[in-house]
Amino acid sequence: MIKIKPLTINELIQLEHDKTQLPYDVTHLDLSSNVLRAVRIKIEKMMVLSEVLHNYYTYWLILEENTVIGMIGFKGIDEGVCEVGYGIHQSFEGKGYTTQALRQLILWSKENDIKKVTAHVLSKDNIGSIRILEKNGFTLDRKDEGVYYKLDL
Repeated sequence: MIKIKPLTINELIQLEHDKTQLPYDVTHLDLSSNVLRAVRIKIEKMMVLSEVLHNYYTYWLILEENTVIGMIGFKGIDEGVCEVGYGIHQSFEGKGYTTQALRQLILWSKENDIKKVTAHVLSKDNIGSIRILEKNGFTLDRKDEGVYYKLDL
């Protein structure tokens, strides 16, 4: 069984600068320059927002015991609507962990007055991500260069 845990702004800063300071095994975490750039953007947004809103903007760790196997989170909130994104280390793919993590984030969403969760799958060929969404009750919203899904709560 996995669990999800939102990162505080201080933990995001630790992740950006010295991941060894976090109390988790982060060896499986993708910290490419693109991910670190996204972390910096989240930090900057959270610095000007009320702490009450931080969980809508931060990354949530996907944990198997004390090992970080991926991250999930929202890109913010706008009139009760949040777009979700997620990623998991390839050695943990196909085991249902991301499906479980998304299910947990949806439960948190329902408890926190989110009205709709959306998702954008960048490639129509990303069957794994599409299955994760469909297993969690998302329905197809539209297709163009990517595939867009939604879940009304």
